[in-house]
Amino acid sequence: MKQNVWITGIYLLAAVVYTLGPHTVFQVCEATGDTVMRCHWSVRAEFGVAILLVGIAVLYAVTKTQRERALLSGIAVVNSLVAILIPSVLIGGCDMKGMECQSVTFPSFYVTAIVVMVASVINILRGLKRGKGLGVI
Repeated sequence: MKQNVWITGIYLLAAVVYTLGPHTVFQVCEATGDTVMRCHWSVRAEFGVAILLVGIAVLYAVTKTQRERALLSGIAVVNSLVAILIPSVLIGGCDMKGMECQSVTFPSFYVTAIVVMVASVINILRGLKRGKGLGVI
């Protein structure tokens, strides 16, 4: 039961960072008039990552078997990889390295994604140990 609480909490906390962080603590460039920076679109795409992470957390909280939990943790790893790729490769941000998005916002996304990845991998390994292979074919 403790395992369910901590991994669900990590997923939900990460979703909060992806959703509220860029609008409060880790602010990005303002979208003014016709000028909309790429970092604005990266933040909007990260909101989609947050929605998926909330869905994973809710499903994780209600699952009963180790196999389902391991699968959801694997999906969370892939979701975190997408969270890293959005600002670094797929959409990007401002070209100047000194801008807020490059120096604060995107690194906060990277750290959050890495925390989710590490927690998910640990969770999968603990599930493998407890479930004696999880019955995977």
